[in-house]
Amino acid sequence: FRKGVTRSAHPTHSVAALGPRAEYIIGSHRAIDSPCGLNSSFARLLEIGGKILFLGCRLSANTTLHAIEEWAGLPYAVEFTKTAAIIDDNGNLKEIEIPRVPSGHRDFYRPNSKIEGACNSEDIIKKAQIGLASIQLIEMRDIFEVTLSHLFKCPDFLLCEQGDCEFCCQKRELLLNKKDVIRINIERLKSEVLI
Repeated sequence: FRKGVTRSAHPTHSVAALGPRAEYIIGSHRAIDSPCGLNSSFARLLEIGGKILFLGCRLSANTTLHAIEEWAGLPYAVEFTKTAAIIDDNGNLKEIEIPRVPSGHRDFYRPNSKIEGACNSEDIIKKAQIGLASIQLIEMRDIFEVTLSHLFKCPDFLLCEQGDCEFCCQKRELLLNKKDVIRINIERLKSEVLI
């Protein structure tokens, strides 16, 4: 551990933070909260103008996209509850329920995904090379705006197009049946966050 680094309490999607805003970023994310909800560190990073740095990996490692799915109210993003074992403040092992855990397949798990193409088209990814590792930097606000813009037009944008992907095929139908509600959620989210 590096001196001064603190870690959020969430058992499945914890975030480590360092610096003067560390406690603000991680402090409200409790063990029983949704991994990517509005109490999460991902929401705080968006609020303070954070950036996402990918060191030698692609956008498939971007949990921010799961956060945007939940914030936009995509039905498949809020349907799974999981159980996790934690050690409480008294050192006791106990099980807790965690709501809205990201599950299933997504298009952004694969190389050259639709969201990666959209981010490249919008020129929001800054790229560099350090040795053999490719480095990518994205402003949280930029990926938030680009993703919501595409989800508004096409609510199944983050799902894959593979005909044999049972998860994405099932969830696409669910999304298309609720596209009007999803668009209302996205408009509300944009007006609340992008002010």
